[in-house]
Amino acid sequence: MAYKKRVGIGAKGGVMGRPLKEIDQKLFENLCKIHCTILEVCDVLAVDDMTLNDWCRRTYGTTFSETNKRYKSEGKCSLRRWQFKQAENNVAMAIWLGKQYLGQADNPQDIIDNADFDYDTKLQSIADNEGITLEELKAREGLS
Repeated sequence: MAYKKRVGIGAKGGVMGRPLKEIDQKLFENLCKIHCTILEVCDVLAVDDMTLNDWCRRTYGTTFSETNKRYKSEGKCSLRRWQFKQAENNVAMAIWLGKQYLGQADNPQDIIDNADFDYDTKLQSIADNEGITLEELKAREGLS
């Protein structure tokens, strides 16, 4: 069953229906930026999900879902900016937040299995590209 607004003109020419709920737009945007769900936003703003969706359509011209995505992206940018600042003092926190919200991960598939990797062949390739011997490369890099 589709949700319909019950606002219209009454018999005496007045507007019928409940007045529109006032929603603090700045608060709404800030809640979205910190990745609140629709239920959390509704709880903070004291509205139900249909009211919030209708308000988003009137205010932004899109549904809650689309509006929320937009402001979540802004929140990710702020988080990334903060992460760079925090990395100087609290690397563990910056890494954890990056994994949680920015899709960053330790990629085990990028770790080379020592048993399947021939270091000398790779080093020889590097030495050949630089026009030096394998021994010279190892000495230069401290790999003797």
